[in-house]
Amino acid sequence: MTAKNRPAGVFCIEGEKVGYFAFHGSPGTIRIGRKHIDLEHLGRLLEKRAQGKTLYFGSCSTVQVSDAELDQFKRTTGARVIAGFTKDVDWLESAAFDLLALRAFTHFARIDGARNWLRRNYPDLVSRNRFVLR
Repeated sequence: MTAKNRPAGVFCIEGEKVGYFAFHGSPGTIRIGRKHIDLEHLGRLLEKRAQGKTLYFGSCSTVQVSDAELDQFKRTTGARVIAGFTKDVDWLESAAFDLLALRAFTHFARIDGARNWLRRNYPDLVSRNRFVLR
């Protein structure tokens, strides 16, 4: 994705293994400004550009969708993992958790290492915010 053809508010650093979406959200959508973009549309925008990456939604409820919808989003984007919250979250607490999650995603080679580290060290944040990795 080049600067010319990416949607406003979406940034991409070539060679990085994590894509981070820090927007307002609701089940199955992110909000960029006044626009609500659903996962299907976002998947088409990112089509195969997230090959092997972890896509992390630091937004309320965006990944509160069916497994089938997340699986389709992964197939469309090429992502290896989708992560995020399945409920509305406190913005300050979720911002702090975002830093911890991003550290885990960039530090561990395997996603189960990141998952285990977050669950072991921050079990209350993981469970209270219904954080998932799929």
